Amino acid sequence: MADDHSTDATAQVVAEAARHSPFLLRLVQLRELPTAGTGKKAALQAALHHARAPWIVCTDADCRFGPDWLSSYAAVVTTDAEARFISGPVLLTGPATAWQQLMGLEFAGLVGVGAAGIGSQNPTMCNGANLAYRREAFAAVQGFAGNEHLASGDDEFLLHKLHAAFPGSIRFLKHPAALVSTAAPATLAALLRQRVRWASKWRHYQHPASQQLALLVLGPTWRYSRI
Repeated sequence: MADDHSTDATAQVVAEAARHSPFLLRLVQLRELPTAGTGKKAALQAALHHARAPWIVCTDADCRFGPDWLSSYAAVVTTDAEARFISGPVLLTGPATAWQQLMGLEFAGLVGVGAAGIGSQNPTMCNGANLAYRREAFAAVQGFAGNEHLASGDDEFLLHKLHAAFPGSIRFLKHPAALVSTAAPATLAALLRQRVRWASKWRHYQHPASQQLALLVLGPTWRYSRI
């Protein structure tokens, strides 16, 4: 568990859980690593420094998943020797309002586009809230090197690098147990900030299809803002 300068009780909860956990649970606190930096990228790098398992499975602190989440990934990594990167499904949750339902449908469409791209051997997008990659493959493509100056997009840049280095090694995990849920943006302003952040990295993509998908990400959001 990488703690990126949280201000709630996350560190205490993890430390207490680690004392009773049947498996090794390590708390990595960036505030104790002066050279680690801040942000999600720094948190991932700090956690990866301690990783020893052949596969890295990632999610976000604001996500929820079922008891068989890791088992669904294990079923792939133990049977598919060619897999290097696995993208999982993400579900938006929130109050049962028309606005939330509209966002949920739009987001499900983006997840579907990402899954279709992977299925057609033309991966373009994924979500860092639910993915896994082989540690050796991560090292082989120099991990996040080359996009350190960007605030977001680590997941998709890594997806593209691994696809280029290991063609045919990207998978989408379409199993119900693999589903991860996260809260939808609470306001239109929050949604706009999120989508602008997502689309802002389009000019750094090397593949035209990925650049074009930035319009898909921003298009519906622009329409929402005009309603």
